[in-house]
Amino acid sequence: MAKSKDTDVKEAQEAKEAQANEENEEAVVMKVEETALTKIVSGLPPEVAEKVTALLASMNPNKPGFEEMGGARWSPPVVKVHQPTSGDMPGASKQGDLYTDTGDLLPRPLEIIPVYMHYSHVRFEPGNNNPTCRSEDGKRSIYGDICKDCRDLPFRDGNKTTCNKSMEVYAFDKNCTKILRLQFSKTSYKAGSKLYRQASSSPVPWARIYALDTEKKTRQNETGVYYVLTVTPTGEDTNQQFFPLIEHVYSVVSEVRKQVLSRIEDRSSVGQQVADNLPTDFGGVVDGNDKKGGGQPDFSDM
Repeated sequence: MAKSKDTDVKEAQEAKEAQANEENEEAVVMKVEETALTKIVSGLPPEVAEKVTALLASMNPNKPGFEEMGGARWSPPVVKVHQPTSGDMPGASKQGDLYTDTGDLLPRPLEIIPVYMHYSHVRFEPGNNNPTCRSEDGKRSIYGDICKDCRDLPFRDGNKTTCNKSMEVYAFDKNCTKILRLQFSKTSYKAGSKLYRQASSSPVPWARIYALDTEKKTRQNETGVYYVLTVTPTGEDTNQQFFPLIEHVYSVVSEVRKQVLSRIEDRSSVGQQVADNLPTDFGGVVDGNDKKGGGQPDFSDM
């Protein structure tokens, strides 16, 4: 039976009301989140509050100019070590210095507050600078394969393979004005393991402050030098005024990680390649309003 004109008008009105209700709910969620962040910042020391406000603003996906991109996509800068073989460096950087992949030179030692840790695997074939496989948790690859069943599992049977195991750490600097991502792999893996063990002895990983630095090493054949990361406890507790901010960022990182692993699990269960569209950045999750995730895993500097 054909619908009457009155029925069409009623359905259109109901759809309009439903859309308005959805927009109102989203506005409430964003307003609650904005209020929570305002309270977090207001509890910080005045000399820090301005920098933290700028940091949170940089994480906000709702920036002008990105409307047609589905919002801005933010991810923490990755800490790098200036090696003798490194390419372009920040202007004043010297060998052994710490810098970020966004071009900022960092102090040495860099005092950090660990927030979230996880394992990862990445495999390079000989002579190929582009990775051929990656696992976001060291358990399942982005192609759905189970890592423990792979012939290239890192150090299978005590032997080196083409796959490297890494420990990745999201951390604040001491004053909570920067969020950074640390990657402990290869010759620096021991430093990551040390940080994991020491942070595990505290009620939460962000309870204490650690010093991140580098140490010069000579290759066995004495043909050159390289630098490894080192981690040393400072013996200093984190300022508890920072805890609400750190706990908020922990919840953000945790949510992103859940999305990454859930999408890998979902897609691998039907045999699909899952390298695309994993939410490896933080856009949209910061304000609790993520719908799409976004971004592709960045393999370029692993």
